[in-house]
Amino acid sequence: MKTRPDGRRDRAGVGGRVLACMATIATLAAVAPSARACDVCAIYVATEIRETQAGPWVGVAEQLGRFQTRQEEGEPIPGGGQQLTSSITQLIAGYDFLPELGVQVNVPLIVRNFRRPIDGTWQEGHENGLGDVSILAVYRPFFHMDGESTVRFSLLGGVETPTGSTDRIAEEVDEGGHTGARALSGRPRHEEEPPPGFPPNGIHGHDIALGSGSIDGLVGAQLFASWFKFFASADVQYAIRSTGDYDYRYANELTWNGGPGIFAILEHSYTLTVRANVGGEWKENDELDGEQTTDTAITAVYMGPALGFTWKNLLGASLALDLPVLQENSSIQLVPDFRLRGGLTWKI
Repeated sequence: MKTRPDGRRDRAGVGGRVLACMATIATLAAVAPSARACDVCAIYVATEIRETQAGPWVGVAEQLGRFQTRQEEGEPIPGGGQQLTSSITQLIAGYDFLPELGVQVNVPLIVRNFRRPIDGTWQEGHENGLGDVSILAVYRPFFHMDGESTVRFSLLGGVETPTGSTDRIAEEVDEGGHTGARALSGRPRHEEEPPPGFPPNGIHGHDIALGSGSIDGLVGAQLFASWFKFFASADVQYAIRSTGDYDYRYANELTWNGGPGIFAILEHSYTLTVRANVGGEWKENDELDGEQTTDTAITAVYMGPALGFTWKNLLGASLALDLPVLQENSSIQLVPDFRLRGGLTWKI
């Protein structure tokens, strides 16, 4: 580390670069193709690794979720055998025109494998492909750094474009019995009353669709503050949804994330951080043909550890585990047993 004129070790330069460890995995919802209940994908916003450098950067991020717990109105219910594994890999490219202003594009690649009861039999299937691409602008209006502390505040806004397939949303139309439904071969309608020995299905079209068919707005903010080896971070985002294909509208959604942490290693060229992460999501029921559905609302809180690593001002990496502590849902849904999130960014 550098030494200040008064003889104290200057942590400011290193502390500034270490912001990448926490902020790069900001849990900002909606880069996924839709706001599926309990399957919110973080917009990976690598805003802090560049510090004072303009220019391009690239990244990759992953969110893996495993769904096996079936709940009705927030209470676990029997019905074993249903499961959903969701993997959302984001390919990211960004450019900073100024230290205060940059843009980025997030391209999600989605793989979902599921097993559910349909028409008196167990159906195993998968959906994979391109999700809804997001385009964001990031503005950093406030930054303060001295020998003991760092404070940074960032704003972001953008749009999510309808690039992902919406075929599975047709199941919602068929299930609701609406006229004009476009039936898809090999994708049977859901049954209101399952046959004896089979539980009600908890995996629906809105859970596995790759896209929403709508153009949606995204707004959010991030705050980071450190004092010597201690720090705290917080971020929040609100997704503003519009009506997409099949007259289906995913509900607006609020997501938040943050917590305290410590620099476990703080060297001139690399850093390692450990953080206690608390996050959550809130959304109401979606709409079909202007009428609310009954099985898509969720209020959830997650907790778990998060790690961050930086090397010089070029590389930033992070890893976080989300374990549910509160999941209040409407009707019958599969909720996640865990979510694992990670990312890597590189300054070109």
